[in-house]
Amino acid sequence: MGLNIKQIIIPSNFSFINYDDKIKQIEWLIEEFKKEECNLIFSASIDGKFSENMIRPFNNKNTLTDEYYDKLFKFCKKHNYGLHPMFSAYGIDYFKKNFTWFKDKINEYDLYDKSKPIDIYNTIMFLEVRNDDWTEEKLYKYIDCLNYMLDYDIDTIWTKEKDGLEYLAARLSKIKYSDIREFKYLNYINYLSDDTDGLPGCTVTYTLMVRTGDLSIVPCHRTSYQKFIYGKYKVEDNKIIGIEA
Repeated sequence: MGLNIKQIIIPSNFSFINYDDKIKQIEWLIEEFKKEECNLIFSASIDGKFSENMIRPFNNKNTLTDEYYDKLFKFCKKHNYGLHPMFSAYGIDYFKKNFTWFKDKINEYDLYDKSKPIDIYNTIMFLEVRNDDWTEEKLYKYIDCLNYMLDYDIDTIWTKEKDGLEYLAARLSKIKYSDIREFKYLNYINYLSDDTDGLPGCTVTYTLMVRTGDLSIVPCHRTSYQKFIYGKYKVEDNKIIGIEA
């Protein structure tokens, strides 16, 4: 008996991918973890060709070559790994170009099951850098990027599926599609449960995040600083008795 860890996820800029000996070492570790029934997962923490070294600089700028990206995407394909680019105020001017580039690369390297279009978001998840450098101008650019992403997906995914736009609206509004109507919908619905919303859980807009150390209620795990605390659960005799806002 003991703690059984099913998976370990390591965000990585994949700088190791340029060195064959390091690739062999990491793949050896992947197999060793499998023997213990644990998945060792590397998630590609890269922001895209058009802003990579500006936002998260590499020690060696020569790392970011076409060969680097080729080997990275092939490695992700081989091990079924995903990517998580970041929205940032600093690089928001380049995000549209990076977004389209990511989508093209995911298709080029066949990183998802194309018979299940929504599966592309199991391959790539866009996150937000929640620093204090978001000006009003940058926020409007962020909104413009979100609209660009939505228009792109509507054109390439949702309008190509039966009742796709209605299903998309249900997902974005957090309504269960099965609560709207009851029938077989979308050719990939067997891939999803009827009640799924398909959205990642890390976003300020709808996630309640509680810090387990002191039961503070915070916007998200990236902004759990003292000045952002909404409130705390009040505890007496090891029981929650209320909330202090």
